[in-house]
Amino acid sequence: MAKTEKLADNWTEETVEYVSGIVSAAHRFQSAYLQTPPEHASNRRSLEKYYTYPEIEWIEGSRTYTASYEVKCSCRHIYASGEYSRDGYITNLTAIRNSLKRMRAALADNKRTA
Repeated sequence: MAKTEKLADNWTEETVEYVSGIVSAAHRFQSAYLQTPPEHASNRRSLEKYYTYPEIEWIEGSRTYTASYEVKCSCRHIYASGEYSRDGYITNLTAIRNSLKRMRAALADNKRTA
């Protein structure tokens, strides 16, 4: 693919909601190691299942983004980790947040014009 070829955006409203969930989970667990996990094992597994997001990929502004978030609970600690990339290179949550802001703005513009 030539450098001048622009990739078309392939995200939908569901993608925006999913990425929003990843960002909010990352915010909730930013100091997860200091949080106390639930007392019962079934509650710990429920917490893991609710806040773990498998990898998603989307194209926004001719850039390819991927994001995933995983939460694990032991009896004493909560471990959270996110993996984010832009165009195949590791990036941080700020790039994902900025992409999310642009996607939300584009959705709002589309709803106004429709």
